[in-house]
Amino acid sequence: VSTQSTWGHLTGKENTTLPRHKMSGNLITGLILLCAITSCYSAEFGDKASDKWDHYVSSLMTKYGHIGIQTACLPRKFDPPADQPYIGTVVMFHGFTACPDQWTELAQKVSTLGYVVLTPLSVGHGLNYTVKGGKTHDNIDFMPDSHKGYEEFVHIINDIAASAGGERVVVGLSLGGALAAYASVTPELEYDRRILMSPLMHLNSSLNEKN
Repeated sequence: VSTQSTWGHLTGKENTTLPRHKMSGNLITGLILLCAITSCYSAEFGDKASDKWDHYVSSLMTKYGHIGIQTACLPRKFDPPADQPYIGTVVMFHGFTACPDQWTELAQKVSTLGYVVLTPLSVGHGLNYTVKGGKTHDNIDFMPDSHKGYEEFVHIINDIAASAGGERVVVGLSLGGALAAYASVTPELEYDRRILMSPLMHLNSSLNEKN
């Protein structure tokens, strides 16, 4: 693409001719403005982010393999339709004692807009339960007993999102809202948008005594 045609495209004047000594500076200025308008985002989720997501999922299966994860609780990645241009990545953190399936309907709709949507499984959640004597017993052996377990989980997911191109959006409900809030202040990346729904910031119970 010639310098003249590129500048003409930016200015809307195809026949515009600039003096050679002014052309470079004006072209750079125009490209900077174009970059600001489009945010200069990479136009794909990217292989690096995909590999990191796959590694996260496989590590969960290895960690919890002897117990198993409930089907509705498996972490999921929702891709945009093939004919929909990619815009960015949305991370959705589910609530306390819930699962990624909490977001399935919304995630499917958001993905149709051009977003890759990630619904990770919060640490210690979603493991297969047992039934004894007619009573259901949840497996909570891997539930964090301090904030550090949740922080480590957020850093893993943030690292995935930071590797993706385009906009980055974080969403969280209840405990997920607290995780989204923490994700917003970590050094890995700065999210373009943050949506916190009824974030769980304090428990008025003995659980606080462990922290």
